[in-house]
Amino acid sequence: MPYLCTVMFSIANCLTASNLIFGCLGIVYLFQTDYQMTIIFSFLAAFADLLDGFVARLLNQQSELGKELDSLADIVSFGVLPACIAHKMILHFNLHFGISLIAFLLAVMAAFRLARYNINAKDIPSPYFEGVPVPMMGIFFTGLAYNFNDINFSPYLKIFILPLVLIFSVLMISKLSIIKLFLNGEWIKKNATLVILILACMGLYPFIGLMCISAAVLVWIIYSLLIQSKI
Repeated sequence: MPYLCTVMFSIANCLTASNLIFGCLGIVYLFQTDYQMTIIFSFLAAFADLLDGFVARLLNQQSELGKELDSLADIVSFGVLPACIAHKMILHFNLHFGISLIAFLLAVMAAFRLARYNINAKDIPSPYFEGVPVPMMGIFFTGLAYNFNDINFSPYLKIFILPLVLIFSVLMISKLSIIKLFLNGEWIKKNATLVILILACMGLYPFIGLMCISAAVLVWIIYSLLIQSKI
């Protein structure tokens, strides 16, 4: 029993569980229309999701349990939460309630994406994701939440929110190759152009707020596709 508890509640798995908790808290604050706290918990979930894999490799705590737990946490933090954000945005723009339900296509496609990822996971890590990863989609819609009720951005988001939901739903289950992030100097050197572009997007914060994160996600996807087209 002590061994089982050690494996189940390893440091890496506890970090994954914190991802799930942060996602749940993000949903709670979204329902309370506290968008600032929603965004904070969404980013905390993303940080925990990035850190748990690194810690699992560092401490040799990789396991099938951890892999499944990671997907279950991701479906809440980066599937259900961004779907709820999109749903709330659509309602904010006074579109029909039935139309707003299309937002939950994000959660459904995220579930299919994560299930496929678990089935096709390989022992040798690939430098690319197959399709847009679920956390990337989640961060994109979280960035939009920061400005969606701003009078300067609302008219544009009202036009593009539904197409964006449909586009990202397709991108997640697509076969497109998206560059993976690795926390090492070799990755930064190899993808120096992408890093510079992402930093340029971050520089837009004074003008568009956290939508600069959404811009960075779009740049990441487009850059990945352009690189693949040259190979």
